[in-house]
Amino acid sequence: MKLKPNLSHAIWSLCFFASTGIASNDFPGIEKLMNEAEQINSGISSLSKTQLEALNQWLVRYTANEAPALQIENSEVKQVAKQGVKTRILGEFSGWTGKTIFVLENGQTWQQRRRGRWKTSLVNPEVILSQNFTGAYELSVVGGKTTGVKRISR
Repeated sequence: MKLKPNLSHAIWSLCFFASTGIASNDFPGIEKLMNEAEQINSGISSLSKTQLEALNQWLVRYTANEAPALQIENSEVKQVAKQGVKTRILGEFSGWTGKTIFVLENGQTWQQRRRGRWKTSLVNPEVILSQNFTGAYELSVVGGKTTGVKRISR
């Protein structure tokens, strides 16, 4: 099955969301998982509220039942998973100091789980969230450094 890049990203995002143990009633909706360009390219921005809700309900069911197998078996989804989820840190960012909290554009909040310091001065930097070979999560500032993180909300 050949998936369009934005659909692959959305499916991986759902797998990523599901793998963090968040309950289905906390599902933020595909409209919050996709950036504006992905919403326009996929056509979800033209759906009615009823259609969008039906799609979100289907995605929750799909993620719970089918997506875990797809994440293991589908080579294209595996490739997207290796690349991680791209988002941005909101506002001014000065780096990390050991227990730094990262508030992200996608609505999630993560906390640094490894010691270490990195000083920088950026505004709304693009970051990639991914899992390393041990299954732990990492946050990489595009063009910068990487630190281990744990999810603390949504």
